[in-house]
Amino acid sequence: MRPPKTPPPYRPSLNFRLLADRALRRAVFIRDDFTCRWCGWIPPEDKISEFLEDDRFTPLCWYSRRHLHVDHVVPRCRGGQLREIGNLQTLCDSCNSGKGGR
Repeated sequence: MRPPKTPPPYRPSLNFRLLADRALRRAVFIRDDFTCRWCGWIPPEDKISEFLEDDRFTPLCWYSRRHLHVDHVVPRCRGGQLREIGNLQTLCDSCNSGKGGR
């Protein structure tokens, strides 16, 4: 008889780990002028205005389905700080998904 499988260790979701809090996220977007640091993509002005009015939403372009994300410059797995604004950058979906843990 095989021993029962042990459950994998608990790992919080990626969004939970990457997004510090609303104020810090907002500060990173404003510092980076709502522009992807890698490719230079900027969401439409009306989506930026919506975000500035209510920061629960991510700046988004409905036509291309691209979002802006706050991501770490130095990943946490390599010793990067979680809530250090100097270690955070604005990236779009395609740049963030292609980055991985680099």
